Amino acid sequence: NIIEVNALDMVDTSIVSASLGQYKKEYTLLINPMRYLLAIAQSEGGSILAQTPQGEAIPNGSELAPNDSVWLNQESQTGWYFEHWFDGDTASRKLLIMDEPSLGLAPNIMDEDKTVSATFARFSYTITASRNEGGSITPEGESEVLHGESLTFTILPEDGYRTDSLIVDGEAVTVQNSYTFSHVEANHSIRAVFAPITFTITATAGAHGCISPEGETIVEYGTSQSYTITPDEGYVVSSLTIDGVSMEAATNYTFNTIIADHSIHAEFKEDVANKQSPASLFSVVMQNRTIVIRNNTESGLNIRIFDVQGNTLCTRHAGAGTTLRIPANQTGIYLIQAWNASQSASTKILVL
Repeated sequence: NIIEVNALDMVDTSIVSASLGQYKKEYTLLINPMRYLLAIAQSEGGSILAQTPQGEAIPNGSELAPNDSVWLNQESQTGWYFEHWFDGDTASRKLLIMDEPSLGLAPNIMDEDKTVSATFARFSYTITASRNEGGSITPEGESEVLHGESLTFTILPEDGYRTDSLIVDGEAVTVQNSYTFSHVEANHSIRAVFAPITFTITATAGAHGCISPEGETIVEYGTSQSYTITPDEGYVVSSLTIDGVSMEAATNYTFNTIIADHSIHAEFKEDVANKQSPASLFSVVMQNRTIVIRNNTESGLNIRIFDVQGNTLCTRHAGAGTTLRIPANQTGIYLIQAWNASQSASTKILVL
């Protein structure tokens, strides 16, 4: 006769003796040892390795004897880290307490069928985006990015501004409208620096007057810039040229809402309409290579003398009825201008 039994402490087959009253007979017992199923549920981000205490691998789906010890170990994938061990299927799993949580190692005793699993999480990193005034960077502030993923930033200057520089992790990179951190594996930073768009206005003037401000003036986008044109005494503005186009002569000009480079040039001519006879204002004679100028008016006169090269030799003030003596060191023609608040005149004298 064959009798099937379940036993915890018996293995394989055994021959036993049994006595039933006056009868004694040997029976062959077929022992079915108790076994528990070990199921290993792998999850994203890592793998699970089951081992005996001696370090032998236990395959998924193995049947183990009661009270057998199982050591669970894990290996995280690149960019992932181990979180927890669980016992049970997805619907009913419970957290396993680990002796070595930092190693992701958990001992387990087989006292029932078990399904073991582990959870893994991806490392995350922070990308910090900042800017100054004059534009935007999107997204701005701190953004969390999972290991291996990418994040694109959009850089947009406001009207009247340009992107002056783009700083990534402390280093300048090529200025562009967008920047992508690809396959992120560390923290990063990005900063957009904006600056006003500027333009240059070049102002020049011919002889016998000036323009202010003169030279190159840097102005910002959308602003205005005014100029004052001042002729010398006895002169008027003869022409005003703006960006190469002749304009009506004026002593003031304003560039409004500037969105491009510009130029302005002023020319001057003698004010013939208000010119006085030199004799009515002053008289001039030569005495031993000295120019002698006498003020013939009852008020003060401003006197300016230009040498033979056209350079200003001197500018003086002569009171009513007074005389100026100006040495002339070169031969040639000298130009003499005289003016006061109401009148002006000029003349030339030859120095031999």
